[in-house]
Amino acid sequence: RSLSELSVNDLPPFEEGIISGAEAILVSHNTLVNIDNKPASLSSGIHNLLRNEMNFSGVIITDDLSMKAVSTIEDVYVKAVLAGNDILMVSDYEENFIHNLCCAALCPDGVGTVSDCQFRL
Repeated sequence: RSLSELSVNDLPPFEEGIISGAEAILVSHNTLVNIDNKPASLSSGIHNLLRNEMNFSGVIITDDLSMKAVSTIEDVYVKAVLAGNDILMVSDYEENFIHNLCCAALCPDGVGTVSDCQFRL
């Protein structure tokens, strides 16, 4: 769909929720090719739309990052944080999850650093 079709067909429920005071939004892994061709949960374009165009100031949560749609993406947890998510949902939590996330944050040749993110919580 085009961005204008998304605005007419898909965004109104989110707009109404935001206007009504929703405190959180769960972002799925659907890929919106007309925004940036990434899963929405890893898309800074989607998060930019929510934060800057729709004025959402609440918590953004990923859908489960263990799902097949994104689980094989390298550095998926780091990419999810860098995209703008506040909470990462992970159902097959690995014992070394936090360690891997912190190590990735310190890696200068990775996808970016978690320390570059603006943590709001």
